[in-house]
Amino acid sequence: MDGKFVTRITIFFACCLFQVLIYAQDHEFLIGLSDGTTLYPTTLKYKTPAFGESHLLINKEQKITLDQVRFYQDDSGYYVFDRIDGNNRTRLKREMEGRINTFSRMVSTYTPGVGVPGSPGATMGTFSSSKVEYYQKGNGNIREINYENLRGALADNQASMAKLEKVKSLKRLNTYAYVGGGALLVAGLVHMGNLNKTEGPPPYDATMKFSPMVFIGAAALTIPLFTGKSKREKLREAIEVYNQ
Repeated sequence: MDGKFVTRITIFFACCLFQVLIYAQDHEFLIGLSDGTTLYPTTLKYKTPAFGESHLLINKEQKITLDQVRFYQDDSGYYVFDRIDGNNRTRLKREMEGRINTFSRMVSTYTPGVGVPGSPGATMGTFSSSKVEYYQKGNGNIREINYENLRGALADNQASMAKLEKVKSLKRLNTYAYVGGGALLVAGLVHMGNLNKTEGPPPYDATMKFSPMVFIGAAALTIPLFTGKSKREKLREAIEVYNQ
């Protein structure tokens, strides 16, 4: 084959690749629609109005309803819409990309107040937010990240399973803490009742006596609060190892 012809072909493909890269850089926003169409708007905003349905606003004026959208990317990240456990379609943010992708969403919880509003001692209800994490292996279903689900998904990677074994140990520690701490707390309260029992004629000792088992049991029940973060980190590490 002529050397000049090969050189021309190489230059042609290099120019094509360069144009693709420039095009991708110029289109940081994209939207994948349910009909397979991909849009590359110049501006993109996710809107959640107080009244009306959430939607995507593109090019500063065009609205796209979320039921038309499979995924989109804006300046805050890459998002997909999917049904979780058969529920309504949910917006999920991609956190990690690889053989196993991970996603997350924020879930708000309302805790009611105590008492009648405006009355002495009444407290207002509060909202709190927590982050829920999910994973998707290949083109499979999106499932919540936990030990039980990942044990099957990562079974073909020994290094990942070693990470999961550490999660299993923490779960076992939590179980012991709940069972042992609860038993000690109950036993301590019974013991306190006996310590502060009034018998015989007065005067009685007004000093409240506490059982050490109450403090030990209460301390044991707090252990899961400190192991929760470590469990989440180990689960993420198991996925990271799988993706290497």
